[in-house]
Amino acid sequence: MPIFEYHCQSCGNDFEKILKTSGEDSATCPECGSKRTRKKISAFSEIKKTSKPCFSGG
Repeated sequence: MPIFEYHCQSCGNDFEKILKTSGEDSATCPECGSKRTRKKISAFSEIKKTSKPCFSGG
């Protein structure tokens, strides 16, 4: 189930919602109850394994 980020246009609250169906586009703001929300564009990060440590012990 994907997690989407939303922004409430009524109160300015940013929140996340897990959607069970891909056809569900809107969410209700948990702070003020408004349905005036917009889905935000989210970026994901990728964790890469390296053979070298990411820090230098010194």
